[in-house]
Amino acid sequence: IRSGANYLGFKSDWGLEETVATSQLCAPRGTQLDCPSEDNNCKVPCFGTSCKACASGCSRRHRKRWQKNGRDHANAGDSDYCCSGEFKEVYWHISGTRYGTCA
Repeated sequence: IRSGANYLGFKSDWGLEETVATSQLCAPRGTQLDCPSEDNNCKVPCFGTSCKACASGCSRRHRKRWQKNGRDHANAGDSDYCCSGEFKEVYWHISGTRYGTCA
């Protein structure tokens, strides 16, 4: 997955009708969705060629990066399209690959 250059920092403000109508069209747990570099919440604070931050079920060093420096990793990027509405993990690579994994 490679982040697009035309990112719009907009979170949906869907009403109840739209949410009910599209609730079966969401991405299930474990799906990787876009988390573009233009979204500050998609950035992972670390040094190296790849970085990961996660909420739980991973190493302590990755958990320590979760929600660090005021970032909201859970609600970053395309997390709105997850059935849960949140990411459980955000991954970044120097090659431009950036994604979040649905919780």
